[in-house]
Amino acid sequence: MRAFIALQPFGLIALDERGELLEGLPFPRDAEAISNLVRDREFLRRSLKELMGRINADEIVVNDARLKELLDEMGVHASLSPGERPFSSLRRSPLRYASQLWGDLKQRDYLSLLNEIGILVTRARVREQLSSLDQQVIKAVDFVDHSNKALNMIAPTIREWYSVHFPELNEILEDHYDFIKLVSIEPDRNKMREDALRRAGFSDKMISKIIEASRNSMGADLSEVDLQSIKSAASSWIALYEARRAMESYIEDLMRRAAPNLSAVVHPLVGARLIAIAGSLERLANLPASSIQILGAHKAIFMHLTKGTKPPKHGVIFQAKEIRSAPKSLRGKIARLLATKIAIAARVDFYGGGKYIGDQLRREIDEKIKRYTEAMSGEG
Repeated sequence: MRAFIALQPFGLIALDERGELLEGLPFPRDAEAISNLVRDREFLRRSLKELMGRINADEIVVNDARLKELLDEMGVHASLSPGERPFSSLRRSPLRYASQLWGDLKQRDYLSLLNEIGILVTRARVREQLSSLDQQVIKAVDFVDHSNKALNMIAPTIREWYSVHFPELNEILEDHYDFIKLVSIEPDRNKMREDALRRAGFSDKMISKIIEASRNSMGADLSEVDLQSIKSAASSWIALYEARRAMESYIEDLMRRAAPNLSAVVHPLVGARLIAIAGSLERLANLPASSIQILGAHKAIFMHLTKGTKPPKHGVIFQAKEIRSAPKSLRGKIARLLATKIAIAARVDFYGGGKYIGDQLRREIDEKIKRYTEAMSGEG
């Protein structure tokens, strides 16, 4: 005998081939309780086990992927076929089956209960989605991107502003961080001291250059109020820079928990940016390698489609050191290799149930890149 097991808002039921009820386990007639039970895997497992003990069937057919997964885990073979005739009958007349489990039930009350269950389940799923690790990765990447924009916009302004007082420093310290850090420590060029600069991490050679230039500067003398204003702006920039750096460390840690295989294949920050552009780890896991390879190259793709320019060979994954440091002739090939391994890693991270193959994927990447490089050297 074939038995058709269905998960419904009113309970877990088994039907025969004519759509008649064989057995049923009713849920409590309460929307909140039902919304919790249908998401509780352990409860569903126990209910399935109890229902299976009540029926004698040669073949089991289910209408829900979760039921098939749970039965597979229990060692019971089941086929997923929601289009079968008994399930169609159930969809046409759910109130008839609900009344068999719950007793007399009016359609208005049943529809009202369904509406309430739908709202509660949706809220719970949204809450789960928002609290997932990959969503935290996306928000953190968003913070880093906005921080980078702000830092890059503000840094030239601070340099130009301070150059009114100490223009020579622009030539001595080209790096934004070093320049603004010095301003945040001591904005008055006439008060710069070797011990303070040494504690800030500057080398003796650099300190001597700064001190000498400060003594012979052609910059204007600014009031204490002006200098303190510049120092405040510089300190705010440094604070944002440090916050961004701390956020990047947080992202790396988060990625090793949320996507350990992906983090082994590419740097966690590159993997995080791929997840952010895709929208979630699930979406990244469902993308083909060819799409992952050009993920983030929106402008280049647009120019290719509208102006006929060359199609892009890589998107965000160009930030991976394997591609950046490779000869131009190998970048496309390495990008394809990385995209393929990223696709595998993302799928294992999302669907693999904790399985780890990151080290194996990493070895395969290193071996193939070595062969590419050796082959190119042999041709040369």
